[in-house]
Amino acid sequence: MLLLFFRNSNDIDGRIVESAALKLPIAANAATAEAIAAFKAVETTIDTRFSYVIFEGDARVIMKELISKEEDFSEIGQILDKAKSLLQQMAKFRINHTRREGNKAAHEQYS
Repeated sequence: MLLLFFRNSNDIDGRIVESAALKLPIAANAATAEAIAAFKAVETTIDTRFSYVIFEGDARVIMKELISKEEDFSEIGQILDKAKSLLQQMAKFRINHTRREGNKAAHEQYS
């Protein structure tokens, strides 16, 4: 399951203004699941038309690859290249790696 939280960047506390939980297809491995989740997060956010979006995730390899300008030829490369292509449609965004402990509240909300 993919958890998306939309926070109000104008709010000093960064309160969540909207959230969504999306079911994902079964993936062959954790890296593929994380790549699909990243793609779905970008795809879903494109539809919201927010002016500035921060993407956070605890999969360091995925977050790093979304920032990279290099083409990825790994097994998850095509998925991440699609996500990067969609990111180019956004006016302003940021990619952050968050330690797994930092995602604890998000995971607990939907557990």
